[in-house]
Amino acid sequence: MPRPSMRAQRSQEILAAYVRCVARFGLEGATQERIADEAGVKRPLLRHYLGNREQMIESLTRYVADRFTQETRELEIALGATGAPADLIDKLFLSARASDADLFLAYQALVSAADSHPGMREPLVECFEQFLRAVERILRRHRPHASASRIRAASHGIAAAYMAVDGFAPLNPPGQWREDLKAAAVMLISIVDEDQPAIEAP
Repeated sequence: MPRPSMRAQRSQEILAAYVRCVARFGLEGATQERIADEAGVKRPLLRHYLGNREQMIESLTRYVADRFTQETRELEIALGATGAPADLIDKLFLSARASDADLFLAYQALVSAADSHPGMREPLVECFEQFLRAVERILRRHRPHASASRIRAASHGIAAAYMAVDGFAPLNPPGQWREDLKAAAVMLISIVDEDQPAIEAP
């Protein structure tokens, strides 16, 4: 397998530094000076590798969406064809989980800025939809007769609890919060009963 070019490697390193800056300072606070310092490069190299400010934001959005999608794939691979909902919850709420908190903080910062950068919407929605579909597939395997609306609602609740773990990270919250969010996700699975009526939208 050919090695990635130095340009591609350097671009990835800069994007990783950009994610860390956005996670810490928000999209607007992630200045070129901060990104260059974090990446250990001179500021003019940012334009060389990633282009102007708008092109940098587009690259960052694709990078974050691709990383999120890759984490979803790795989750499904780890669970295999027989992974149960309880296994899913254990993977998502590990106290030392493999996912990168900075990635999810950057994702949330991009979501907050999407009104000002409409091109962000599609990749951010799509990678989150892929995650939801993965959760739905796992629930569906073990609750085959549950209504689609109930499966979807539980999947959204599990995803929201999962994202909240890292969303609260800047507060350095009590460890109990992670356990409470995990318990909430387990409760959502427990109410996806096959004999319950579908959840109707108001």
